[in-house]
Amino acid sequence: MAIPTGTACNACSPDRGNLPGAAAGFTLLEVVVTISVIVLVASMSLPTISHMLTAGADAQAYNILAAQLVSARASAITKNNYFGIHAQMGASDVVDRMKFNRGKCFVGIVELGKGIVGYTGTTGAYDPTHVTYDKGQFGLAEGHQPRKLPGSMAVGEISADFVTSSGDYKNLDNSGLADFCSFTIIFNPDGAICKTANGLPLSFGLYDNSSSSGLPPVNLFKRAHPYDLGYLWDYQKLENGVENPVAAFTLFDYSEVRLRTSAQRVTYLNEYGLLMAINVHTGQLLERK
Repeated sequence: MAIPTGTACNACSPDRGNLPGAAAGFTLLEVVVTISVIVLVASMSLPTISHMLTAGADAQAYNILAAQLVSARASAITKNNYFGIHAQMGASDVVDRMKFNRGKCFVGIVELGKGIVGYTGTTGAYDPTHVTYDKGQFGLAEGHQPRKLPGSMAVGEISADFVTSSGDYKNLDNSGLADFCSFTIIFNPDGAICKTANGLPLSFGLYDNSSSSGLPPVNLFKRAHPYDLGYLWDYQKLENGVENPVAAFTLFDYSEVRLRTSAQRVTYLNEYGLLMAINVHTGQLLERK
């Protein structure tokens, strides 16, 4: 039977092979080499891919922080009082329903005179009219709730405690990392960043009466209602409730840092941490690598 001109013959095509037992495809060696190359390329590009995936979270976190700073400064000027923002990681020793806050960074607006130092209400529903405040201590500002930064983004303080004179980060063990992520930025009534409030060190109300009389524990590090979600922040990370205010911080991926050794954390922060400086007079958040 004659084959029409222009029609392909698969059975006798030299490209397919016409010998008995001939088969088209890859050999085992070729498959192994190809997979090895793919794994090698993927492992080399993993840090870059990870950084690209967090780029959107970087921008969202920057916007949240900038907005919090603007709001705190505006409140300081309009209310003629000391306001600021306090950053800290979610509490680690919390009940099961609060596990989603572990490893998450929160930023809240704080106000002088709102530090809770006592509660005279009875057990049961929390009643804010029975709260006692200390005029010399900071607490969560009225009308504000802490904001969670997106994804696993977190912030760390830029100070002599964690940065060397040459500008490199110091080794951060797990305890140091917790302190690194806990800091406060304060504005005075003129809207400028300051280091003290009325000449006194920066301190917070840390009242917790749960262990003595069974009354609801209330302090800066709780939500408005003591029974809704438990501890938000771990106030144990503050040293006796006192902090030194800072004027700069770094934005980074907490999950990436947490999995590394203390020495590796320094390398990662130097390479991927976004240094955020604040104009001490206007409160404007600046960004630089």
